[in-house]
Amino acid sequence: MSRRSDSGITVRRIGRPARALVAAVAGALGAGAALPASVDAQEIASGVLLQSYAFDDPALTGIDRYDVFVVPFAVTVPLGTEWVVSASGAWARGVVTGSGGGEATLSGPTDTDVRVSWSPRPWLVVRADATVPTGTSELTLEQGIVAGVSASLLLPTAVQTWGGGSALGATVAVATQLGAWGVGVAGGYLVSNSFEPLAGTSIGYDPGNLLHVRVAFDRDVGGTSSFSLVLAAQDFADDQVLETNLFQVGTRLQGVARFAFPLASRSSALVYAGAEYRSEGSVLEELLPGVIDTPSQTLFNAGASARFPLGRRVALLPSADLRVLRTGDGLSQGWFGHGGAALDWRVAGNSAGRSVVLTPSARLMAGSVVVQEGTRSGLFGWEAGLALRVEGGR
Repeated sequence: MSRRSDSGITVRRIGRPARALVAAVAGALGAGAALPASVDAQEIASGVLLQSYAFDDPALTGIDRYDVFVVPFAVTVPLGTEWVVSASGAWARGVVTGSGGGEATLSGPTDTDVRVSWSPRPWLVVRADATVPTGTSELTLEQGIVAGVSASLLLPTAVQTWGGGSALGATVAVATQLGAWGVGVAGGYLVSNSFEPLAGTSIGYDPGNLLHVRVAFDRDVGGTSSFSLVLAAQDFADDQVLETNLFQVGTRLQGVARFAFPLASRSSALVYAGAEYRSEGSVLEELLPGVIDTPSQTLFNAGASARFPLGRRVALLPSADLRVLRTGDGLSQGWFGHGGAALDWRVAGNSAGRSVVLTPSARLMAGSVVVQEGTRSGLFGWEAGLALRVEGGR
């Protein structure tokens, strides 16, 4: 039997320290990280995804709808028994339709994340992280509207950003066992390079470097279930414009608990709950018009998913999720929920070797957001996708 990590990579039965190491490394810089501690096969994945969000009161929000079409890709290749190379990125097209019917469009490739991981011991991972600036980071004012909507913390948009310049960093993770618990700790540093965010200008913007720490705890429960707790912190240096400190992003704290357990007839389920806190961002110098302090944000997130085999080659994957966002000034906060299902269909191969898996998916979404004090707008959405994954072998 195998299970899938947060990054979508199949991992075999492994001990508690190794599971904790996987959890620590997988989220050190987001999903899609290479997992040399447990990956035993290569994987290539791609597909298409379409999301659509519609606001109930476009005259109030200024936005009628937001549509995004994404073609993502991810490649993971083990090199021997100690090295893993992975890369991920996407091509995306986002369209914001205003209340008057006008459209703002942003399309093109996103930046590409590349990671090279080395695991000389089962309890140690050393990883080099790089962002290759293949995306669009120099935006017009119209494209900036699309980028702003896509970066919303409340909406689970398929693309958060099209481009943000190059970056280089490193992550180190270790794991051990403390009684019944496997414990993994990961820490790293990411150095971001300057880029010009506004088309038609030569103003260089230098994002603050990132220091990140992540701790994961994992234990078996009753012999067939497992519980994990992951805590993370991110601290950003000051953003700079024209070599002058402009903006302090603030600290970000995250935590999520997961409980995985079996169901009848080879089925399984997962429930989770967590929160992310972003402290207030502060303007340090009034260099650019429109740059203002940003309020603190707290995102609460809970959900569940399951896997029900429908024969030897097909499995049904239902899921549901709820987000609740609270902001320091009470604006742009609200809730957003979605539910749907995917179908894992192994169209070729078998679970013991190389296989080709096709995954159609669909879900419905609904929520509410505070636009102005005392004024809300409902929003509704849907998502449809088709993913193709080739996994197994070396």
